[in-house]
Amino acid sequence: MKNSDNNINDNINLDVLKRLNYIYRSTISADKTLDYSKKINQLINLYKSKNISTDDNEPWSEKTTLLITYADNVKNGLYGKTISDFISFYNKFFSSFIDSIHFLPFFPSSGDGGFSVKNHEAIDPAFGTWDEIKTLSKNANLMTDLVLNHASSEGKWFKNFLLNKNPGKDYFFTINNNYDYSNVIRPEDIAETIFWISTRPKNININRIEIMAGDQAFNPFNIVKKD
Repeated sequence: MKNSDNNINDNINLDVLKRLNYIYRSTISADKTLDYSKKINQLINLYKSKNISTDDNEPWSEKTTLLITYADNVKNGLYGKTISDFISFYNKFFSSFIDSIHFLPFFPSSGDGGFSVKNHEAIDPAFGTWDEIKTLSKNANLMTDLVLNHASSEGKWFKNFLLNKNPGKDYFFTINNNYDYSNVIRPEDIAETIFWISTRPKNININRIEIMAGDQAFNPFNIVKKD
């Protein structure tokens, strides 16, 4: 996959900078936007350095055939393990012409069709195990929804946020009652602190840049931290 000239500079990716300016120009300063674009580009370059590929072995192309599925779409009887059953089903009927599989969230969740994730590091035991995912990956390209834009209020990240602990203490976007959110859909009041929620109550939106920055977190969104 070839890069444009905008992507050659190790410090500034003009494509990223342009998009950050468009989205956040009324929220953060130009200097901070420039700094964030550099950090994003560092992550891009780090990924590229660890994933060197040529046009001959690109994982995706116009020839890719993709199957999208929930982890429990295929289940053999009442007590089957769904990922294991899916592997048998895929190998028997689809492996000869479908080379890539997209799993919708298979993590432990509190609802929202699996998108209200409680633990991003585990597979729901009702679905199966990481070993089964590794087995399937030997014969097919795999991808899944990481769901990094929101998380369950019953999960570790949000519970840590309430306790001001890591990981999670800076992961969620909060405001106070002086902030004009009249045009925002689904603000949620929890313990007198207002959070952005997602498609269902108690599925709390995540401060995305905070997650991306990790240990060297930078936080343009949190207007008021919870006491």
